[in-house]
Amino acid sequence: MLTKNVDQVVIGKSTFSVLLGLQLLHSGSNVLLLDDDRIGYGELYERFLGETTLWSLNSWGEDLDAKPLLNIISYAKPISHTYHLEAYGHSKRVKLGHSPLGNMIELSRKLGYPVHQNMLPTSLAFDEEMLASLKRLGRHLYKFQSLSQLDVKTITAQLPRELVEWAEVIVSPYFGRKQLDLNKPWDAFFYVARAIFHQKFSLDFSAAEIWHLLLEAISPRYEVDSQKLVDDLVAIYQLRGGQFKSTRVREWMFYKASPWSLELSSYEGIIHPKKLVLMGSHTSPIGLELDPHDHSYISVLLDFDPEPGSGYDINDEIHFFFSPNDVGTDFGLWSVRQKKSKRLEVQVALRQREGMKIEFLHSKLLARAQSLLDLHFPLLKAVRADEAMKQGREIWIDEHFHKPRRLRGELLLPANISLRQVLSPGKTEKVKNVSYFGPGKRDRLGLISSLLDMKDALPRLQ
Repeated sequence: MLTKNVDQVVIGKSTFSVLLGLQLLHSGSNVLLLDDDRIGYGELYERFLGETTLWSLNSWGEDLDAKPLLNIISYAKPISHTYHLEAYGHSKRVKLGHSPLGNMIELSRKLGYPVHQNMLPTSLAFDEEMLASLKRLGRHLYKFQSLSQLDVKTITAQLPRELVEWAEVIVSPYFGRKQLDLNKPWDAFFYVARAIFHQKFSLDFSAAEIWHLLLEAISPRYEVDSQKLVDDLVAIYQLRGGQFKSTRVREWMFYKASPWSLELSSYEGIIHPKKLVLMGSHTSPIGLELDPHDHSYISVLLDFDPEPGSGYDINDEIHFFFSPNDVGTDFGLWSVRQKKSKRLEVQVALRQREGMKIEFLHSKLLARAQSLLDLHFPLLKAVRADEAMKQGREIWIDEHFHKPRRLRGELLLPANISLRQVLSPGKTEKVKNVSYFGPGKRDRLGLISSLLDMKDALPRLQ
């Protein structure tokens, strides 16, 4: 039986929600973690992680003595990511893998190096040195930094001198620029990288953001088996006295704008929490809205079956597609990956509009996805699977319409957002003692700054 009166209810089952639950238990709080299937993070946000983020999670696990996080690399497998860009009327195909030096060479060769002499590292041990520096950076960000201290020096101080010298030539022209020229290869690349690593569409960058994007692109990336990792973390969480339940929230009740009760769909019925924490991309499915919540893109997923015997395999790869012609339209970013079933999953960032239903765009989305597959993977001869389109869990913020918070010239703090309960169509009420962590908060450096934000928020959550 669940305890009816709890200090914290954390809604959304993920690596990060269980991590927060463990931290709150460690501080002495009575915690209930709810796995409401309507709340969660997209795979791009939760599973597609870089070296720095893995080591930050490892450090957090070290402090909490959480063995799965101490061994997080055992849950991860290397994955390559390929960018298909259009620039000056020509297509650029940039494939990035597990070698930092190899990625630097690929970026320089495909996108061009800004000066005549390419200052690539010459050390034979550069990759090992780079991986060691990313480990130091990940651990340093967790143990010693908060968002109010995070800037360019924090990032670059941990990096090899040869990398900094190579990268400075690339990133310095972007500081203080008013607008990207998306017909230029590097500009198009950073625009797409922002969508992938920060889950935003933006033409403006701070120095720390542009450095972070280049570093994430160069670093090895992994696909984390988040389902197994979460299950193993939940087992530890429950052994330490944490309550866990897979059920939906049926109804809320607030008193003076603070949580008073929530009714579960399971037999436990009414729970009385002091504070709520929502952890996922979208919150509106359970009757709470982020404010502001407009000017964003949702993900739509379409499945395709390759013809038998096509002889083409894109396992352990993610392909991203971008055209400057899509900027300002309903389509933001396209991606293709192959699932374990060998089925191809096409994902598109679709602009969210009032009253929009993805079914209205079925024919248009299907035709565009089929054209993309035929053009870039002709050997697959993919055909549409007999399944309806479905909405994914990713969310992208369109920052053409949002003004980020500033700190000493750096765009680092998350946006000022609040949560509102939906009382009836068109009527909402701002709530208190309800927190949110996820891409909808517009964290400046994506997931890594969301983790720092979560750590900074612990005193007020306890």
